[in-house]
Amino acid sequence: MPGLNLQGASAIVTGAGSGINLAFARALFEKGCNVLIADIGLRPEAREFVDSAAQKGGPKVVFEPTDVTDWSQLEKTFDIAKKQFGTVPDLVCPGAGIYEPPASGFWGDIDSASHYKLFDINLVHPIKMTRIAIRHMLRAKKAGTILHIASVAAETVSVITPLYQASKHGIGSFVMGMGAIEKICGIRVLGVAPGAIATPLLLEDPGVAGWVDPTKDKMLDPSVIASALVALAENVNDKYPPGTLLEVMDETEDQWRIIPVFNNPGPARTNLVSNKDSALVTIQKILKEEAE
Repeated sequence: MPGLNLQGASAIVTGAGSGINLAFARALFEKGCNVLIADIGLRPEAREFVDSAAQKGGPKVVFEPTDVTDWSQLEKTFDIAKKQFGTVPDLVCPGAGIYEPPASGFWGDIDSASHYKLFDINLVHPIKMTRIAIRHMLRAKKAGTILHIASVAAETVSVITPLYQASKHGIGSFVMGMGAIEKICGIRVLGVAPGAIATPLLLEDPGVAGWVDPTKDKMLDPSVIASALVALAENVNDKYPPGTLLEVMDETEDQWRIIPVFNNPGPARTNLVSNKDSALVTIQKILKEEAE
């Protein structure tokens, strides 16, 4: 099925206050697509983008403060998009996500509301946003596109970041399974599985920033993943069937790989951040204190 013509289209992108999702919002804007950024806040570079877009007089870029763990706020983004753009969005990317420093993840065990915040953000919110998007697109009789951001973590395991790995495995499975709905209602669900990306999530969090060795680790610019998301949305020459989970570990499209459902050989590179194992010291300290 042909992909979207992004010129004149509209989109909701969660988490576009920074990182990959901000890069994707910019790429959509450059394609002539209106964008609603749904995030808890905007980094300075995101605020600059929103302000500059307003001055250019082209497609609209709107910021809506959003806590993606609150389902009523997810629903509200569709109301805002319809009000601002005059239509239900053609594209939805529930891309907001967080990483897992051991001190605040599974091992730190500080979540207090009878559920893991990481799962609420990384797994539950994209799934719920997809369900809301399907409903709105059907009512508007739109054959829209829903794009997810998984990770090569969906192909690997880690005792250091077990919640993050599980969340990305979940998104990968969800994307592949939802490919079947195109034949049912015309809506395409696809996703990307990036390698290590130079984003604040990885480079600025003091709990994980030391894991990266810039002399050894290949870090892609967020714009590369944005380009992959655009490629999935536009689907030129029907290259990417619904349910595609696209591994992106290199800059050029000919190096990107559709991850198979069965007999996946895994990513070509698995040690994406050289010093991640240093976090084992933190885990051992936590467990030692618990044993005393």
